[in-house]
Amino acid sequence: MARLKITDASGRVVLQVDDWNEKRPVLLLSSDRKLGGVVGVSKADEGKEVTATLRPTVRVTGKLGCTELNGKPKWANTMITADGLRAPIAQNMGESAEFEFVLPAGKYGLRSYGTDVEDIKQTITLAADRPEFDLGTLDLKASPIAKLKGKTAPGWEITAARGVKPQAKLSDYKGKWV
Repeated sequence: MARLKITDASGRVVLQVDDWNEKRPVLLLSSDRKLGGVVGVSKADEGKEVTATLRPTVRVTGKLGCTELNGKPKWANTMITADGLRAPIAQNMGESAEFEFVLPAGKYGLRSYGTDVEDIKQTITLAADRPEFDLGTLDLKASPIAKLKGKTAPGWEITAARGVKPQAKLSDYKGKWV
């Protein structure tokens, strides 16, 4: 968590950041969101002046889908991590399976996941001369369990279990807790 206090007309600020014994990312955007920067700060920076370089921003958009399930996740989350920093600087979660971020030009990690789909991770590089970056629809793979929904459970063979005969079938337990 970070708390920001503007201290003067020149744009100097005082920033208080919780510490995880590592640099925490701070995303800075101009009021019109046309310039931005990312800086990492930690307790080690306490009392020091930290400078953020503002660069042109890029509007990043995309959607999440799953061709194996013939649709989109019911719920999804997409997170952005700045190159060289571990904690995310931005995230978009909800039921729309769409995302939009305004980020300074640079290199980022993107991670998306959601209901019934596996995580997808990729690196994106945003160029200052390209103000829009559309990732299109990212095709996430169905989770192993999601592939089984609505299908008959596979057969099984008992090798050793107390109180169960080796020739037992799953259908013998239909309607019962297994």
